[in-house]
Amino acid sequence: MSKKIYQSAYSGGKITDAQYLTEIMCETIAKNQNKDLPRAFWLLPEWNKTYRQHISAANTILKLYDLEAILNALKDKSCGKVFSLRSPVLLKLIEKYQKDITLKKQQTKQITNIQDIINTPRPSISKKNILSRLK
Repeated sequence: MSKKIYQSAYSGGKITDAQYLTEIMCETIAKNQNKDLPRAFWLLPEWNKTYRQHISAANTILKLYDLEAILNALKDKSCGKVFSLRSPVLLKLIEKYQKDITLKKQQTKQITNIQDIINTPRPSISKKNILSRLK
């Protein structure tokens, strides 16, 4: 999970990753219906059910994938008409972006491992005896 803290556009406070994803999806749905989301929209009867469904889906997806992969998939042009976090099209894109992210993480781990090997000092070859102590 990511440790980035997001500011809500609808509550004025800090929100979790799942709430952030839910707000994005609700914004997409509202834009499709030519509506504006009011402040604390999740308390309204017409948005309450949608919000609860998406927050549940967001928590499930965040257990499986990184937030960065999910956000990249949501920004993808092929996801323009996706209105659910449970969409098979969205899940395939998330998997694609997750593979890219894990590959980048593995490459950076390998680079740091190589740098650790390069920077480790060589073991001393000299014997520990009385003459070596004098030098």
